[in-house]
Formats: sequence, C-alpha cells, structure tokens
Amino acid sequence: MTQAKMGDRVKLHFVGKLDDGTVFESSEECLDDACGCDDHAESDCGCGPQPLEFTIGDGDVFAAIEQAVIGMAPGEKRTVRLSAEEAFGERDEDLIFDMSREELPEGLDPEEGEVLELGGESEEEEGFPVWVAQITDDTIIFDGNHPLAGHALNFELELMEITEQ
Repeated sequence: MTQAKMGDRVKLHFVGKLDDGTVFESSEECLDDACGCDDHAESDCGCGPQPLEFTIGDGDVFAAIEQAVIGMAPGEKRTVRLSAEEAFGERDEDLIFDMSREELPEGLDPEEGEVLELGGESEEEEGFPVWVAQITDDTIIFDGNHPLAGHALNFELELMEITEQ
C-alpha cells in the first residue's frame, strides 16, 4: 500500500478542535452560518466538504501536520496535537491596542470580530491584520494576535489521496 512521503501531493479531510472540544475549522462541514447556504453539504458556494490539498515539505501547513501525514496510507486516520508554540504562538499582550473613533479613516465603521488590515498605505508596504476585539462609544480595541494564539490545537486527520510528485 502506498504511503505518503516528502514531496507527495496529498488530499486530506481534517477537523480542528481546541482542548475543550470546540471545533474551530473543518474540511468536512461549513462552520460559517453567515455564508447563506441552506445545505452546506450540497452547496456550490464552496462551503461543502473540500479536502485540504498540499505538497508535503512545501510548508503550506503546520510542520507537525506534514510530519503526521508522512507514512499514512489513503483511508488511514490519525490525530495530532500542536502546542500553542507549534501553532499560532502564545498571545502577546503588546499586540492589543486601542484607538479613538476619531482616529479611524473616514467611512470606516468596524464591527466586533471583523478582521481589518492596518498600515500598508503603499503597494510596497504590507499591512498588519488585526481583529476588532471590542467597540465602545469612543474607542475601538484591536488585537493583532491570531484568534487561536495561546491555544493548543488538535487535528483529526484522514488521508484521502496521494499524488506522487
């Protein structure tokens, strides 16, 4: 039976969970209630089951996921746990800041939970993604940490297909 190795292109289904069992991402179901689909499994909106596809060794997924897939055969399942450091790192309180509403660009009316890109005014300059953590009457609190920073991540993997490279 063929087993995945470095350089292979693979397709796998996965479910990502926090330690408390909360599902934060899944290739097998849509977790976005705002997408407008009635039946995510039968939809053409892109929310239906879609395996993750990547080449082992290209660094497109967490290194621990790549390592877990090596040696797997199609149909095989495996669980892998990533520490916060292996995933999105620990939370950095220095990346949380507030801004008065008066400082916001004209016409910008952010909503809590929304991700914005700050900076990057020129094509050469990259912006910095932040999410709107809290809104008060006078202030917006931004958080530059990834929403999953500080969390260990658990992945249930099922290898669907291997394409030799």
